[in-house]
Amino acid sequence: MSGDDVLLTIAELSVAFAGFSGVVAVFGQRAAGRWSDEDFVRLLFLISSSLVVVFLALLPFFLRLLHCPDAVAWGISSAFLAASAVALTVSALRRVRAVHSKQPFFLGATLVNSLLRASAFILQVLNIFGPFDLEAGPYVVGTGLLLLTAVLPFGTLLYRGIVRQS
Repeated sequence: MSGDDVLLTIAELSVAFAGFSGVVAVFGQRAAGRWSDEDFVRLLFLISSSLVVVFLALLPFFLRLLHCPDAVAWGISSAFLAASAVALTVSALRRVRAVHSKQPFFLGATLVNSLLRASAFILQVLNIFGPFDLEAGPYVVGTGLLLLTAVLPFGTLLYRGIVRQS
């Protein structure tokens, strides 16, 4: 499977996660409009991460349509991914601090997501300045890591909704 195929799959999965956010919203007390602060922040993480990943997964294709050489397309895409990882992390930490959840799982999930985003950032910096030669591999892996940051809040919201209904 080529890097392009993996990026298209990642884009499709991200759209699915963003779309399933509506399904998640009907579980538990959320259907009645009673959202906890933690669940609302998780939903924001889910939607924002998913939409950013869709953009990042499609960006190299758009750049190649503009006749950018592959190395230039991967370099520009890596720079956007690194900037997105930082922006998503800063936004997430601000929101978490604002609600300051007392639930260790929530804080643990925030830590895991921050580590995933930091790993994606480091890979992109290495792709631009380090041992990689502006390749698809580090970019695809970084995009996949950001996709995982949408999976965690999705799973948590789904689990919490099912547990509340039991």
